[in-house]
Amino acid sequence: MNDHSELKRLAYSATPGPWGYDGSYVCPARVEDGTTYVETWRSVADCAQPENTKFIAAANPAVVLALIAENERVVALNHQQFRMALQKNLEIDQLKAENEALRKDAEKWKIVQRCMDMLQSDERNASIWTACSLLLISTAHKLNSAISTVVEEGVTVGEEKIGDWRVTVERVKEVSP
Repeated sequence: MNDHSELKRLAYSATPGPWGYDGSYVCPARVEDGTTYVETWRSVADCAQPENTKFIAAANPAVVLALIAENERVVALNHQQFRMALQKNLEIDQLKAENEALRKDAEKWKIVQRCMDMLQSDERNASIWTACSLLLISTAHKLNSAISTVVEEGVTVGEEKIGDWRVTVERVKEVSP
């Protein structure tokens, strides 16, 4: 039952609680100085089964209204927590996507780092320089094709060639996220 408006209307129009019972009669009750007095001359229901009499007396309008109010409070809290959970899930999904993009980018740059490590470990070996330079040029093209230019050239001093390759990566524009 989601809409309690009819039950509320009935509870407000019924004889207010608390209720008590006297034999088979459900009657309004009042408490004075810790003593409950059942007003048997004003019965609100008559039941042949004692269990039903006790239940009806306990389920008086005040109790019903309190239960409805508690239910409405819990439902509102659940809706609020559900909205918060949805927002957190959206944030988690966004962070996962950002993490995956960073992971892919890191994998690309690991290739470049391996080449740089190889170059630093054996600078005298020209074939390693050449192979790594070509790999760096290829990787730089892939990594920066939309945002950079890559220039490859022999390293010279004056007319004398002193190295095989130099790679220059120059940013030409920023990429919008």
